[in-house]
Amino acid sequence: MKKLCIVLAFLVASSVQATNFDQANWYLSADIAKIKDRFMPHLVKNKAANKSLKFSALFPDTLTQITLYGQTNQDDDVTAVIRGQFNHFSVSDYIAKLNLLADSGDELTVDSSLDYKGTTIEHIQSNEDDEVSIYASILNGQMMVVGFDLAEVKNWINGRYAESDVIPTGMLTLLVNVDAAMAHMGADLSKNNGGFKSTVFQKINHLSASMTDQGSSLAVEAALVTRDEATAQQVQQVINGLVAMNALSTQSDQSEAWMTMMQTLKVVKKGQNLILSTSIPFDVAIEAMVD
Repeated sequence: MKKLCIVLAFLVASSVQATNFDQANWYLSADIAKIKDRFMPHLVKNKAANKSLKFSALFPDTLTQITLYGQTNQDDDVTAVIRGQFNHFSVSDYIAKLNLLADSGDELTVDSSLDYKGTTIEHIQSNEDDEVSIYASILNGQMMVVGFDLAEVKNWINGRYAESDVIPTGMLTLLVNVDAAMAHMGADLSKNNGGFKSTVFQKINHLSASMTDQGSSLAVEAALVTRDEATAQQVQQVINGLVAMNALSTQSDQSEAWMTMMQTLKVVKKGQNLILSTSIPFDVAIEAMVD
């Protein structure tokens, strides 16, 4: 868990390739403030959770929202745009705290800084891998960008992208170009061949999903964009069949959270689009996170 914290925080990986925000085919946004306010009071009461959770250290109060994006056809391609209060935030101090969480000798350090149009860009490197090169810049008092590509960090400084584009619509928001994602897994969707043989996924072009807080429960909604209305009907039948099979299953290892979500799952077809919605009681979600 300690190693994972540093990996998630500053994107330590083997690739230095990065994708422009307006060319990415997947986006994942999280409202850190809402997640902390909703979940942390319950999790800190559980001793088992306390042993592994480093959420507060990974996401201090100064960080409120985070959006990750990249291209699925480029290995380990991730850029993070973080919103919060950064007037008194120090990248060096934050990295020092993250290094304390590491369970190995692999540490991150601020190697150098450069000034670009009046904005400081920190160059971060790993002491065990010279190829790991990360750039972090506090754009203003409320936004910071972290990524592998110096040019992409400069794109944010130059105002190429709108800040409103990275505001989550729920606790968690996911957007995926499924065509590109499946292609990265070995499928040639245009020719219907390759290593990935799921005909269901081959008929879905785009996916979006979100999780929102509804008080006593968490609502999960997903929208699938298929090739045409006939395809949407077919996919709907497949999903309903899987739900029915799950209901008949006698497996005892299924979690209560999963069974609850399957029992409340609804699938609605609107033209070539499918809307999937379900919910899970908040206390069941907490138990699932602790297990």
